[in-house]
Formats: sequence, C-alpha cells, structure tokens
Amino acid sequence: MKAIITDGIVSVVLTESQEERMLQLAADAYSKAKAEQEVLSKVYEVKTELVHRLKMSTSSIYDAINAGRLRVTLVGKKKGYRVTELACREFLGDIKKEK
Repeated sequence: MKAIITDGIVSVVLTESQEERMLQLAADAYSKAKAEQEVLSKVYEVKTELVHRLKMSTSSIYDAINAGRLRVTLVGKKKGYRVTELACREFLGDIKKEK
C-alpha cells in the first residue's frame, strides 16, 4: 500500500492482493447486513407466532400494544395486528427504538 498526497488530497494505492482483500471484506459486510435486515423484517401474528416468540400471554402482549410499548401494524379489521422482529427486539430492549 502506498499513500500519495496531492493538493491536500490523500490517495491510497493498493496492490492487487490488497484490493481483492478489501473487495472481499466489503462483500462480506454487505452480505451480513442484508441477512440481518431479512431477519429483522420477519413478521409475526399476535395470537400465534408472537406468543411463542416473546414467551408471553396474548393478554400481556395486547397490554403492551395498547400501552404503546410494542410497535404493531394493523392489517384489516379481522386479520389483526402484525409485529416485526425489529419491533420485538426493541420491546425486549435488544435494539434501541427508532424515532
């Protein structure tokens, strides 16, 4: 690796193997971020999947929803609430809430 400074601008010149390594690291980071995004976008139904995911009773989950502690999306009048994995992790304190 070689650094060249021209007019206050630093340019870095990499060898071919260094460039390949940097590209591989970038690709790995991208893949990891994409996989995490897929996990966080999983959606649960309250009465079935969410009860198991949070290990809470249905009434406790609805209490959290009504108190505004658990973010939900309402899907029609009969289909009920849906909760994402991101909202679950925020509720459990694993991730800071988005503002």
